[in-house]
Order: sequence, then C-alpha cells, then structure tokens
Amino acid sequence: MAKIGVIVSTLAGPGQSQCFAKVKGREVFMRSLELFIARDDVCATVLAVAEDKAEQIKKKYGPHLAFASVKVVAGKDHFAGVAAALEEIGDDAELIAIHDAARPAISAMQIDALIETAAKSGAAMLAAPLRQNIRKVDKDKKISAILDSAELWFAQTPQVFKAQILRDAYAKRAEFAAGCADDADLVAAAGTAATVLPSSWRNIRVATSDDITVAAPIIDAVPKPKPKGPTGPYAEDKMW
Repeated sequence: MAKIGVIVSTLAGPGQSQCFAKVKGREVFMRSLELFIARDDVCATVLAVAEDKAEQIKKKYGPHLAFASVKVVAGKDHFAGVAAALEEIGDDAELIAIHDAARPAISAMQIDALIETAAKSGAAMLAAPLRQNIRKVDKDKKISAILDSAELWFAQTPQVFKAQILRDAYAKRAEFAAGCADDADLVAAAGTAATVLPSSWRNIRVATSDDITVAAPIIDAVPKPKPKGPTGPYAEDKMW
C-alpha cells in the first residue's frame, strides 16, 4: 500500500470560499479533512491557511486538529501554503494529494481511483465536463462570442501526484506559478500532464451562501464504500 501525504488548502480555487462555514453542524474544511484522516494509507495530513488567519485557526481549532494529527501551515497564497506543507510531509509519502478545503463531497472510491491512477501516470485529478452552452460576455453585458464547450472541463480536486514529481515542480515554481491556476497546471508546466478522472457537479465547491444551502443534501448523497465485514450482530447469519 502506497503511503500518501495529504494537503488540504483553504487557499485553493478561484476567489473566496466558505470553507469555514458550517454545513450540518460541521465546518466545511473539517469535513474535507475527514475525507482523508481516517484512511489507512495516509501518513501525514497538513492544513494550509492564510497567514493572517493562522493564529486564529490554531487557537479555535487547535485541539481538534492536534487530536487528528493535522499540522497547520500558513502561506500568502495557495502555492506558498502548499510549499510550506510539503516541508511537513516526510519522505515516506510516495504520493501527495492536494485538496481544496471547500470541497467536502467526494467519495472514498473517487480518492481510491485517483491514487491508483497517479501511482501509474504520475499525476491525476478530478474534473467535470461542461454540459452547458457557454457565452463570452463583454463589459457591457452583451454576448461577444459563443464558445464550444465540447472539450472544456471544470478542474476540481483532489489532485494526486507522485511525491517527487510534485516536489520537483515546486522547486521550479518561481518559473511557472504566474501562469498556473492550480497544482496540476504547475506539474504540467514542469513536464507531467495530469490524467483526468471524470467527476460531476456533485463535487461542489462551497463558495457562496447558496452553496451552503445545497451542500448538505449533496454530502448525504455521496456514495459510501461497502462495509468490509458484518454490519450487525446477525449479519453473519445472512451470509450462509
């Protein structure tokens, strides 16, 4: 079983997110962390936060994060946060997963598939195909172009990489980061394009108050892995 280091970033994705808002009584970023911390293959988990929020987060959530063996690092932006997080992940991690803290609704099976693919290809990510008609709108709110969406996909997370590939890309990030939107872009610029695993709109990024409202039923609908053993005191009887 390959060992995996996990970085959950509150700085990932476009614009602001609602990763500190509560959905069903739990902060979104906590739900995102919980996707990984109980996995047998995870050897380190790091939460990357903004520099101006680090002390507040440590004070408010420190005991819960320490109990789950989650380390907290700070950065001025996502790339700086991930760079700091990489320093906290040991050499025993063969793969490193990077996940947007505002995406709490992925399944264990999706994570499994990403890990398997990244172990073979070097880099893997979730993305969802666009299924709408796309229009480019000018500053006067007039349609200026019709875009073909046939080959366009929404980039999502998690994104999983062989550890050395990711570390090598970050060692060169000063050359590439200005033109990159996420870690898959950075790794691609350094020479390894990510394999895309199809996802869907259910991998919601909680970025607005409307997203908070719809996130709860989406989380409830996330497929759960089948139990490996009996699920109750009489379950074994049903096996025979």
